[in-house]
Amino acid sequence: MKMKLNSDHQSSEFDVFKIQNELWLHIDGKTIVVPYEKVSNKKKLAGKSAAALGLLSPMPGKITKILKSVDSAVKAGEVILVMEAMKMEYSLKADHDVIIEKMNVSAGQQVVLGAVLVQFKKGDS
Repeated sequence: MKMKLNSDHQSSEFDVFKIQNELWLHIDGKTIVVPYEKVSNKKKLAGKSAAALGLLSPMPGKITKILKSVDSAVKAGEVILVMEAMKMEYSLKADHDVIIEKMNVSAGQQVVLGAVLVQFKKGDS
């Protein structure tokens, strides 16, 4: 489902998916996962990034470009890979400094919602 947030004359659109007891919010190439029962408490949204586990697919789609490789040091905000979904390109970025441990996808591969596309080394955040 698409949602729109209006604040201080600025508007942001994002995708929301419910998976089991979690809501997955995809905003500007980042995915935030929050427990469904705690969504009404806005403070619980902070720091719940899925990137702690790795880079997760925010939706079903096709991987079109892989810009980083295994053992690459990636800074927060850098694009790791690009996917195509719903006739649009999405740049998937690291939301904190990481080192890539494993690349689970290749260019041209179809992926499902929630798939772990890239795994990060433990202890790097």
